Amino acid sequence: MLQLRSLTDRARAALALQLAAEPCPTPGALESGPALEARVDAYISRLRAHRRSLADVGSPWVRLRERLDRHLRTEAVELMDRDDVLESTKTAMTHALHRQNKVILSYHRFAHELHRMAAPIAALEGRPARVLELACGAGEFTLTMAEQARRRTLPFVMTGSDIVPAYVALGRQKALERGLSVDFLELNAFDLQSVADGAFDLVFIAQSVHHFSPGQLARCIAEARRISRRGFFAIDGRRSLWVLAFATSAAALTGSRELVHDAVVTGRKLYSEPELAIIGQLAAPEARVTVRPMTPGYSMLEVEFAPVL
Repeated sequence: MLQLRSLTDRARAALALQLAAEPCPTPGALESGPALEARVDAYISRLRAHRRSLADVGSPWVRLRERLDRHLRTEAVELMDRDDVLESTKTAMTHALHRQNKVILSYHRFAHELHRMAAPIAALEGRPARVLELACGAGEFTLTMAEQARRRTLPFVMTGSDIVPAYVALGRQKALERGLSVDFLELNAFDLQSVADGAFDLVFIAQSVHHFSPGQLARCIAEARRISRRGFFAIDGRRSLWVLAFATSAAALTGSRELVHDAVVTGRKLYSEPELAIIGQLAAPEARVTVRPMTPGYSMLEVEFAPVL
C-alpha cells in the first residue's frame, strides 16, 4: 500500500520534463561527495512534491494512499542515533535486535542472498568473495554472516566497518571471542578514501538504509563504486503497514521499550522500492540497478557495477 509505484512513475516522468527545461543538468552525473548528496536530496524532495500534486487530482483511493504515506513519514531520530542515549542502552538494543533477527530467520535469508551474489565471483576469481559491510554498528550482522560462511562453507569473507570507534572495538572483541577471522575498520561510509581501489568485491548495508537521507545513501553507493569490483547492495525493511505492525510487535516481545520506539520510527522512515531504485540510478547511472522484495518483510537494492561473466 505504501509503495506508490504508479504514482511515483508518473511523478518521475513529470519531473523529467521539468528538469529538461531547466539549465541545470539532470541528476545522475558521475558525481560524489556533498554535490551528489545535495542533488539527490533535492531530486527526491521534488519527486515527492510532484507525487503529492498528482495525488491531489487523482481518485479518492490514490489520495488516501499518498496522504497516509506522507503523514507516516517522519524526521524523528532513532535512539540508536542520539548522542544523549547511553552506549550501554544502545548495545542492549543491538543485542535485542540480534535475537529478533535470529528468531524470524532473517540471518538465514541474508546469508542465502549473499551466497547467491558471492558464488559467481568466487568461481571466477578462484577465492572467496571479499565483502565489506558499511555502518555495521556493533557488528552482529557481519559476525553472523562470517559464522554462516564457516558453518556452511559459503564462498565469502567478511569485513565490518563503522564510523564509531567503540563499535569497531566491540566488533573486534566479539570476533576474537568467537574465534572468527573478521576484521573491523573505522570508516566513514560517505568517504572511503582510505580504502584502496577494488579492495572489495561487494559492499553492503544491512538494516541501516533508513538512517540515511536519499543523498547520503547515494554517497554510499558512489563511494562503493570505487572500492568495490562488482557491486553494492542493501537490505532494509520493506515500506508497508504490515512491516510497521510486525516490527513493532516483534520489538515489544523483546521487552525493550527503546527497541519498540525505534521500531516505530524505523517503520515510518523506510524507503519504498521505487525510491530505492531511483536513488541507485542517480548514484550510479552506468550500473544495473534492481530492487525487489525479500522475505520476511525486506526490500533489497542491488547496484551491479561490473557483471560477473
